[in-house]
Amino acid sequence: TAMYDILDNCMARTKSLYDGHAVAAVAAVDARTARQALKLIEVDYEVLPHVTDVDEAMKHTAPLVNDATFTEGLEEKPAKPSNVTKRSQFGHGDVHQGFGQADFIVERSFKTEQTHQGYIEPHACVASVSTDGTAELWVCTQGHFVYRQHCAQLLGIEASKLRVTSSEIGGGFGGKTHVWAEPVALVGPEARNTSSRVITS
Repeated sequence: TAMYDILDNCMARTKSLYDGHAVAAVAAVDARTARQALKLIEVDYEVLPHVTDVDEAMKHTAPLVNDATFTEGLEEKPAKPSNVTKRSQFGHGDVHQGFGQADFIVERSFKTEQTHQGYIEPHACVASVSTDGTAELWVCTQGHFVYRQHCAQLLGIEASKLRVTSSEIGGGFGGKTHVWAEPVALVGPEARNTSSRVITS
């Protein structure tokens, strides 16, 4: 399931999960040619039952984002899939005793909008594939061994045939620990024994 989720993040398969989710990739000799090729691609979307509110998404009646997601962190594995990927609970000491001794008790729910790390350098990589099946990937990442393992699994190649070199990341803050465009970059040059570069915007 984890690999399937990662693959879905790289490229939409059976359904697009969010606004801006990649649905196609184009390999071209330069950016201008790539933009021209992109104009030739037509995508038809079928609007499925969906949910855009976090509280609504956690309800049992909400449309499922991923049919293969089962809530982790529960005593028993749920029989049905859910939009809640994991349940975590943090505490210290006897809460009821603490409430009994407290002068004031404040109970509130806090919510924030979607956030993203504030690094300046975008996700970017360069990939090269040789005729003998070996490949090299230069990427701004916080974990090149994780990238090698995930890319190898997603593309069905041996990890020993993939060399990953981590370049200066220009800031990451946890945002460069998962693969995004790297598998796509490796697929691009596979048939032509050449290199490809991917820079997200």
